Amino acid sequence: MDMKLRQRVDSARDFPTNTCPASRHAQMIGEALTAGSPLTEELDHCGESILATVAALYETRTECTRLRAAIQQTLDENGHLADGENCTLIVLKRALKTPNV
Repeated sequence: MDMKLRQRVDSARDFPTNTCPASRHAQMIGEALTAGSPLTEELDHCGESILATVAALYETRTECTRLRAAIQQTLDENGHLADGENCTLIVLKRALKTPNV
């Protein structure tokens, strides 16, 4: 397995805060497949976990886009309050500086 990918998965995972049974199962499937190990579970169950995880990923990306747009709109409409590092909206300004992965 690509070690950078493994490190990315490990650093992004925050059990149980940002995981669910399907995502943990999909991770196990991915690790088994990249290690060349045979899958010992029913393929339809594996497929359902992968699809549930992909659906959650798509939903989360959509939500991130919507929230980033709302933050940007709030900053645009209230820019006069965002004056420097010690301002009312600094947390929102900093949040937009964090790129989506």
